[in-house]
Amino acid sequence: MFYITSIRFHIITRNWGGAGTDSQVAVTILRDNQNVQSWSLEPGRTTRLDRGEDRHYTCNFNRVYLEPSSGGLGSSSGSERPRPNGVELRQGINGHLACRLTILGDDTWITDRIIAYVKYAHREHVSGTIDEFRWVTDRHWSRIGVFEDDIHMSTDADDGHVHNPVTLIF
Repeated sequence: MFYITSIRFHIITRNWGGAGTDSQVAVTILRDNQNVQSWSLEPGRTTRLDRGEDRHYTCNFNRVYLEPSSGGLGSSSGSERPRPNGVELRQGINGHLACRLTILGDDTWITDRIIAYVKYAHREHVSGTIDEFRWVTDRHWSRIGVFEDDIHMSTDADDGHVHNPVTLIF
């Protein structure tokens, strides 16, 4: 079983004229094609995804998302401490975790590379106890996917090779 508490995207926008965008880009995390959580890469009145931009965007999950087969609402029985906010993936990440990118405007955005990372949490025995466990989140990020294709996104069909939304499957 895998349990992730955060996901991070290292996004590099293509360094071409017209590759950056002022359109908002939404991210939706999916587990087995079901929405888990959504957010905007650049919320508010900020410059968005400029040409040649190289930035990290992090999402910390806002609640516990257990697999339907797990039962319960995120707390465990016995002497196990509650899980941190995160996503349970009983069958692992491969083929079960995905990210959907959706551009919300007609200003084209062209990616150069997207690298995805997660922070895992795992059960750890509490020292000095017989049967008490706690959840500990890794300090370091684990890379789970690299997408190096140029992705052209826009809501304007006149922009040419337009894909919207785009789903990246890990």
